Amino acid sequence: RIELLNKIGFDWGSLHVRRSQDHWNERYMELVCYVEQCGSTRVSRDVNPSLYNWVVKQREYFRLLQRGELSQMTEDRVQLLDKIGFEWECSTAQVCERKYAEL
Repeated sequence: RIELLNKIGFDWGSLHVRRSQDHWNERYMELVCYVEQCGSTRVSRDVNPSLYNWVVKQREYFRLLQRGELSQMTEDRVQLLDKIGFEWECSTAQVCERKYAEL
C-alpha cells in the first residue's frame, strides 16, 4: 500500500501536520473541559500529568514565538488559548511582576 501511495505522489509530510494539528486540537478541547470544571488553565500536575505537560509546552512555545524563534505556537493558537483565559506566565515571580505592573 505504501508503495502505491508513493507512486501517486502521496504527501507524507501533510499527514504528519494533520496528525499534529489533530493532537493539538484534542488537547485544547481537554483544556477547555478542565477550565469549565476547575475554573482555571493552571492544570495540576497531580490531577492530570499529561495535560499539565502539554500546558507547560504551550508556554514554552509561546516564549519561542515571542522571541521570533522557530515554534509550534501560531497566532491562531494564541488566540484560541487567550479566548479561554490561558495564563501565559505561571511561576510565582512572573505572576507577581505582572500584577505589580498592573498597579
